[in-house]
Amino acid sequence: GHVQLFGNAAGADIQMNNPFKPNLRTGLYLKAMKDRAPIHGSFELTPRCNLNCKMCYIRMSEKEMCSAGREWTANQWIDFGKVCRDKGMLFLLLTGGEPFFRKDFKEIYTELNKMGFIITINSNGILITDEVVCWLKKCPPSKIRITLYGGSNETYSRLCGDSHGFDKVTAAIDRLLEAGTDSSGIAVLIRVSRRMEQIKGELIVRGVPPQPWKVFQAAGLHKLIRFE
Repeated sequence: GHVQLFGNAAGADIQMNNPFKPNLRTGLYLKAMKDRAPIHGSFELTPRCNLNCKMCYIRMSEKEMCSAGREWTANQWIDFGKVCRDKGMLFLLLTGGEPFFRKDFKEIYTELNKMGFIITINSNGILITDEVVCWLKKCPPSKIRITLYGGSNETYSRLCGDSHGFDKVTAAIDRLLEAGTDSSGIAVLIRVSRRMEQIKGELIVRGVPPQPWKVFQAAGLHKLIRFE
């Protein structure tokens, strides 16, 4: 696992339960800087992932992970969360790898949520099933960031090693929206710019509100498009 304090998370968001307006958030950050408190942290819960994206530098197989060390247990992450809470941390990003790949992610998330953290989850979306949406609704995160690595199953097969990846991700987005999620944004990582307008149109039809898009360069290989 990896821990980053004062970390800034990139990407766009599917909004679920965000009680803080931007000006209040800015004020909290400024106060934390003055007090030297770690108001924002990132917990990289696992290097494992259900996808095998060609451009990913984080993913490890089970064999690679075992040779490099081991993941923290759920109890270790929960105990560390208590330490961070007591030091003044408020905003917490849970990421990976793919956090939903951990069989104990629900336990980790639920206990961290009870501590009062304002939680964001980074995910590729594929493992967000109906069961996951059900328990997320009971204690929703502030945001879920779902990245789309293209606009077709062909792209997912070529880039991520999952021949049905696009269908799975868009199904997860539909589940979240049908569950009452307030969608404030979605991250899209694509290789061919001529597909951008088509993908945006598909997202809007699904219920993601049309908003201005920004273009970012990601690792010099792809472009990150997001609602802002």
